[in-house]
Amino acid sequence: MIILEKKNTIITLHKQGHAIKTIVKLTGIARNTVRSYIREYEKLQEQILITDNKAQLVLLQEALTKKPERKKSQRVKKAFNPDVEKRFLELIKLDEERDQILGCNKQKITATKLWKQLKIEGKSVLYITVPNLITDFKESMAMNQLTTYKK
Repeated sequence: MIILEKKNTIITLHKQGHAIKTIVKLTGIARNTVRSYIREYEKLQEQILITDNKAQLVLLQEALTKKPERKKSQRVKKAFNPDVEKRFLELIKLDEERDQILGCNKQKITATKLWKQLKIEGKSVLYITVPNLITDFKESMAMNQLTTYKK
């Protein structure tokens, strides 16, 4: 992901009159990315010139200087339905209980083992979904621990 400094560099080079091809060579960032940031900048500049509302103007200026965001998929997960999610969480909790009983051990459940278990049980989930969900689960658990620690 591009950091804010790179985005500002792209905008600065564009304002200096450099072509997209030159900006790509100087920064090493993909042409489509450079083009999208330049288009976004020009669109926001156009809106800033038109806007009379001060609140709207502040929002547009913040949009110009904010960190680039990744586009998130709007797809609905069809295979990962509530039934599969319930079984996924059960398997994760079983592993945590085993970890508490045995202590730290090498027999922790991996994404591959979890995926294979779901496949054996007849759940049709793509492999890549499982490691992504495990990561999300661990992050949510870490956030829960942080909030309970702060209290």
